[in-house]
Amino acid sequence: MQPRAILAAIAAAAVLASCAVGNQTVRNMTTASVSQSVVAGKSTLPDVKAQFGDPSNHYKDADGTDVYQFDWEFSRPSAKNFIPLNVVDEFMHTKKTLSVWVNPEGFVTKHELSGVFWIHRRPLIGADSNHSMRPLTQEELDGLVEPQAADGNAEEGKRRE
Repeated sequence: MQPRAILAAIAAAAVLASCAVGNQTVRNMTTASVSQSVVAGKSTLPDVKAQFGDPSNHYKDADGTDVYQFDWEFSRPSAKNFIPLNVVDEFMHTKKTLSVWVNPEGFVTKHELSGVFWIHRRPLIGADSNHSMRPLTQEELDGLVEPQAADGNAEEGKRRE
């Protein structure tokens, strides 16, 4: 087999091995757009669910406030995984979460867009582990938006393609 064909096969496998799951709307939210669409004291739980769908997590805070979380996660293999005889597989994960606090009356009291990056290691022998976990900066969170959604008009971007 020619070297180019081998490299093309490896590149195709790497692209196909990437996986994104969760709420696509959350992926395309920036800190500014969240502040415009989820307004404390004005937005209600039905408003939030209409925009983001069902939450991926729901719990009560210590003071009894309901907290709803909407997640988007992207995972991709490390280039090291394609080295022959490599004994440790690594997968890089990026997770973006919109947390919304709702009072007993059903109104949003606050919201937060956050994210985290970590590497998951799966050795040939031994236990799996997570490392290099760190929060994402605001610039990194905003940078996860799809290019056509970044200008605020995802539908127009789809029409141009």
